[in-house]
Amino acid sequence: MQHEQMDSRRALKGRMMNSIAPKDIGEGFLLRLAERVEAQSSLYVSLTGSVALRFPSPSLQVQGYDWNEQLASDQSFDFIVLDLPLGLKAGRVNIGGAVLSARRGWVDLYHGLNRLNTQGICCALLEPGGFGVRGGAEYLEILKQNGFYLQGIFDLPEGVIDTSRIKPIVAVFGHHSEGMTYPGFLMSARKRVYWQRSQRQDDPQQLSLVRF
Repeated sequence: MQHEQMDSRRALKGRMMNSIAPKDIGEGFLLRLAERVEAQSSLYVSLTGSVALRFPSPSLQVQGYDWNEQLASDQSFDFIVLDLPLGLKAGRVNIGGAVLSARRGWVDLYHGLNRLNTQGICCALLEPGGFGVRGGAEYLEILKQNGFYLQGIFDLPEGVIDTSRIKPIVAVFGHHSEGMTYPGFLMSARKRVYWQRSQRQDDPQQLSLVRF
């Protein structure tokens, strides 16, 4: 899988020589993050088949609202990308044994997190408001109680979604709580794609997380 991801990165760099498309920025971020965690197994989930968050050459790709049922009960992964539809109606749902008001994507995110290996990372496409809406704080607390921690929130540029000017976010989760939950943004400059954190920018290792 690592060789395939390196080939994908080279292809991405070639496309970026002429211009940088919004989807290339998200793709570059995910590829670099997968390399950083040395992912050996990856899962790409698309509920609708409409791709906003690209991740080439995953170990397994599933599609449809029943995606979790398509997997074996004990199947887990090092790196998971959830390309979730946005704007679905919120409702009362059961997450981790607790009933709360949550968006449909949060339910799929919870299922995805339960597919993570011990050192795994899950990246999910979500609405711009993230978890700063009704039920968000309660949802994050439930995730913590189940051993899942929000590790980063990243703004994607306009144009990631073909039919809308909305700027979604990528929420990054894992099993470990060390460090801080950092907001940041993905941007392009001088034909390179990188992540720049909006806090603690004195950390060069973090600043080079997705630099090409």
